[in-house]
Amino acid sequence: MRVRTYGMPSFSKDRQRAQVVVLVGEGQNQRSATRHVQRMGFNCWLGFNPDPRAIPLNAQYEAELQTAQADLTEANKALMSLRGKLVEVEAETPETIVDAAMLKEMRAELEDAIGAAQATVSFAESEVDEAETKLAHVRRELPLQVEFYGPGL
Repeated sequence: MRVRTYGMPSFSKDRQRAQVVVLVGEGQNQRSATRHVQRMGFNCWLGFNPDPRAIPLNAQYEAELQTAQADLTEANKALMSLRGKLVEVEAETPETIVDAAMLKEMRAELEDAIGAAQATVSFAESEVDEAETKLAHVRRELPLQVEFYGPGL
């Protein structure tokens, strides 16, 4: 994304950094804002996006993605724990008819819990995918750093 500057920039002594003026907003809400930019390469000046929505939206969607990933991790841990318990129950050999009935009941309960945990994992995976899509869209439309161009740069 490229942002046009207005007026002449104010350069640092080493001419690797500058202070530029950009216009923010539209119509009667348009105002000027000052941004600090830094030279990257031969003729490329990078700085923070002057759009006031860029930083909060990027932070919001990064936090949403982290939360979704943490939920997915917890759901996977719970599923693996239940599968481990099922393996333990299946490895036991009943000594009496009562033990056999209890093991059969525990197996059925664990299988039901595993089914629910798998549904939770699937839901958490879809939440992660959705959060990644939102973050990619925001990063594409409102990147944190943009290239500045204009007179004097």
